[in-house]
Amino acid sequence: MQSDYITAYSDLYRRHWWWRVREEILLKEVRQILGHRTGARILDIGCGAGLFFDALEVFGHVEGVESDAEGSERSRIDHWSGLL
Repeated sequence: MQSDYITAYSDLYRRHWWWRVREEILLKEVRQILGHRTGARILDIGCGAGLFFDALEVFGHVEGVESDAEGSERSRIDHWSGLL
């Protein structure tokens, strides 16, 4: 990711309608899959700075992988290189 985009990304994620709607759609799908179960293990692949983690943590333990080292350096995740 470009450095200037990484800086703006966090604010965009929290405020822009696209990211808000996308997050609600994804959470609805996760709720349908898990029902009322808790304690799930969730892997967010391509998680960027891990900004979706907080919303997913209500379902269980969340981990993420991000191939862009610069993007993950600003987050609480470890970056990886290569393919899984």
